[in-house]
Amino acid sequence: MSLVPTLSTNWTIRFVPAEVWRRIFQFIASTSQPFDPAGIVDIIRVSHVCSTWRDVANNSPELWTNVALSFDQEGGEHCFPNEKLLALILGKSRSLPLTMGLVSTVQPMFRSVKGMKAVGLFLRTTHRAIMLKLDSRVLDVIWEDTDSGVLAKSSLQVQPALLLEGLVLGSRHEANDANDVVSELWKPAPFMRSLTLFDDFIGEATYYSLESSQFPFPFRQLTKLEFTCRISTDAVKAFLTATPSLVEVVFDLLYADFKNYRGPDPTELSRLETISIYQEYRNGEDEFAKFLHFQELPFMHTLEFIKAPNLVTLRLSFDCGWDAECFQKFVTESSRQIQHFHFDITSAFESVLVGEECIELLPSLRTLDLSFRQVGSARKLRKRNPIGEEFLEAMRHWDTSDGRFTLCPHLEKLVIDYGAIGDMNSALFADMIRERLRRSGEGGFSLILKEANMLGDTPESHSEMIRLLLLRKSGLKLTIEPAIEWMEELFHY
Repeated sequence: MSLVPTLSTNWTIRFVPAEVWRRIFQFIASTSQPFDPAGIVDIIRVSHVCSTWRDVANNSPELWTNVALSFDQEGGEHCFPNEKLLALILGKSRSLPLTMGLVSTVQPMFRSVKGMKAVGLFLRTTHRAIMLKLDSRVLDVIWEDTDSGVLAKSSLQVQPALLLEGLVLGSRHEANDANDVVSELWKPAPFMRSLTLFDDFIGEATYYSLESSQFPFPFRQLTKLEFTCRISTDAVKAFLTATPSLVEVVFDLLYADFKNYRGPDPTELSRLETISIYQEYRNGEDEFAKFLHFQELPFMHTLEFIKAPNLVTLRLSFDCGWDAECFQKFVTESSRQIQHFHFDITSAFESVLVGEECIELLPSLRTLDLSFRQVGSARKLRKRNPIGEEFLEAMRHWDTSDGRFTLCPHLEKLVIDYGAIGDMNSALFADMIRERLRRSGEGGFSLILKEANMLGDTPESHSEMIRLLLLRKSGLKLTIEPAIEWMEELFHY
């Protein structure tokens, strides 16, 4: 009887070098979003699989640098991680810079000192943060609770965030003692360049709560300002006036107090290079704005609040409200040198694009992005007509007298959803791309096709994609997202 050696089924795993496991765990950690406690949960689970994985995880401080303290359980009485686990996580990260978030999906409550102690430890560590998110509801509850006020004042000691580059802050409707505690963060914060404000509504009081805190907010050093919620016109004016060094600004929906609204008073920002106006989808109305008798302005009117003579990138993504006069005035008074344009306005697509009121005003365009920004359930609420013959013919028309394309003569890159191409059997889109490629300079021409997973299974739905893949042989820089492996292999050369 011969002896057959037996090996455990996982014997190869035992010989995987620790550095390989470390790289795998880094990938796991990188898939989590900033300020999301789920990332740390994944690393904790990894460290509990076996002693080898635990040793690797415990000796990889970069795995523990996404630190989020979250109040998200029903009733808001409990937080994750608790003070003991938070201290353990911070210890494992050693002295590395951190991405930190104090977040809450519910109204937090502090019926015991456990949650407050965790908040205190979190705030005492903010001097290590390079990115920091603070939900003002957590701090406001502590300071508004008279029973916990004495303990709160002694435990909430914030260290100056000397490493801080970006701050994400829940807006404050009125000033209170918590403002002065938070203001310790920027006493000083020499590297902070980005401020993002979130809440249901941002009013002028939000600006003054920051400007009038114990240590006034360093608005003048900001290069990026982002509003991820509704904002009043008075607040826009206050923030823009205070931030002359802005390079990028992101807006959501504007609200105006029509009892006192006298129209826009544009602020000139000579360093501004990028403006984004994005519509974020929410359920229900904003009760706070409704209580103040504010009414929303059309999205395009946001442009009336800014003069940007050196603007390079403009992104517009919302349902409706295209205003040709507003756009023309903005381009005329700001910059006709815009090089990158994202146009995602559902109610005004092909007819606007090829008319004299839109991209014809932007002769310096190098990138035209027509992709759909919204994803998931929000995207289902929006429907857009596909690009048709009028746009494609305009894009391929060559002016023989000027020796250039009539529309977007300097265009180098086009970004589009595959489903927006329209008639897949006509070859009009591929013909337009071929003509652009043929007359392109040394840099060639780039095409990015998004939503390729919506391709479908019929031969008709594949035809235009096949034509474009064939153009690769002629030098087209084609990127398909996500990649369609069988097509890529079929046309590989």
